[in-house]
Amino acid sequence: MPDAAKRPLADMAKRNIHKTQVIDGFSSLQAVKRSGKGTQEAKFRESSSRLPDRKPETPSDKNPLAAKRIGSTAMPAKHHLTCYECGFEFVLTGRLEDTYCAKCRKTLKAGHHTISGEWTVDLKTLGTIDVRPSARADGVALVCGNLVIAGDVSTCDITVCRTATFCEGAIFDLDRIQFCDVEIGENYSLSLDHDLACRHLNVKGHLQANATLSGRMSVACGAAFKGTLSAIGLTMEDGASLCADLNLHTPKQNHPAPS
Repeated sequence: MPDAAKRPLADMAKRNIHKTQVIDGFSSLQAVKRSGKGTQEAKFRESSSRLPDRKPETPSDKNPLAAKRIGSTAMPAKHHLTCYECGFEFVLTGRLEDTYCAKCRKTLKAGHHTISGEWTVDLKTLGTIDVRPSARADGVALVCGNLVIAGDVSTCDITVCRTATFCEGAIFDLDRIQFCDVEIGENYSLSLDHDLACRHLNVKGHLQANATLSGRMSVACGAAFKGTLSAIGLTMEDGASLCADLNLHTPKQNHPAPS
């Protein structure tokens, strides 16, 4: 073979030798994978000062005060009130404080009062007046949302916008008391000679009367009612006693007049 023809073949052989010595990145990774090297995780010497293991966080760990608030959150109280100036009924949400009537625009006091001795001052409030045992209110006018009577109010003119509660030791003149609802307290026995007219009647003690209600009567466990009853409903708890002539009727509905 001539020398001129041999040189191109020698140059091609040299180029092939150089190509076989070059390995691309993909080939190198495949070669390492086949050899098994690099499959084991790297091992490090254990530190002499090791930090404590971290506990998984919970919502309460992030903000314990927030978790405590969530656990004890309650809706604000709602107070069903009646204006003692015009009789308008409304609901007050939150703390019971002095307010005004949305109808007559009069300012209304909302404090609670306790009478524990001699009392000679007129009172007006949306709250409760509590007349304690052996207390005496003499010749005054009491206007309140709720009244608890366990003392002497026989000479008072009383207007109760919501519930009048009669307890043991109460001395009163029923003709001088205006009320909406009536409650007979526990361990108190009351016998009325004339009719009792109100909206709702809640008996927790013993009551003998002729009751005419525009609402319902409820008799608690251990309580007793005797007499006559006219109402739209009756609730008796286990252990309650009832001996009465009953007249349970449906509430009257106001139908619009025909045009």
